[in-house]
Amino acid sequence: MRIARDHVKSDPGIEPLVRRDGKVGHPIQVEHPRGIVTHWFVPVAIEGHLAGYFLFDANQQLHRYSSFMRRPSSVAGAPDVSSWTDAKRVAKVAAGAASGRKLREPFLTYDGVPSRLAWAVPFDSDDGAAVYVAGDFAYSKPLDAESTG
Repeated sequence: MRIARDHVKSDPGIEPLVRRDGKVGHPIQVEHPRGIVTHWFVPVAIEGHLAGYFLFDANQQLHRYSSFMRRPSSVAGAPDVSSWTDAKRVAKVAAGAASGRKLREPFLTYDGVPSRLAWAVPFDSDDGAAVYVAGDFAYSKPLDAESTG
């Protein structure tokens, strides 16, 4: 969190509104499906909206900052911060796309490459499939080493 706070205050590439009002949230580990932590997702919120996030590698080196802001002076249209940070909310979105199948616990991962972050919520079966959740959007696909990472 400290490293992200330092970047928020000093990085000229970050919107002035975020530098002034952005609140750095708790880091969330980004896992490969085999359980290895590959990155850390650090959200930056303004008034309950996810203004953007930092992605650090496992060695705490900044990989990138991504903004959800459509205009540099407003968070209007940015997703609700809990849609990307609250595992219980993610589980509810996944349940809506699970067609009644039982699901396991969600974990933050990526779909194919680290730049395509999504929560994975595996089905409680041995078929290797999962519901992926990105914000309030959910989709199903296999959960394996070939599909993520």
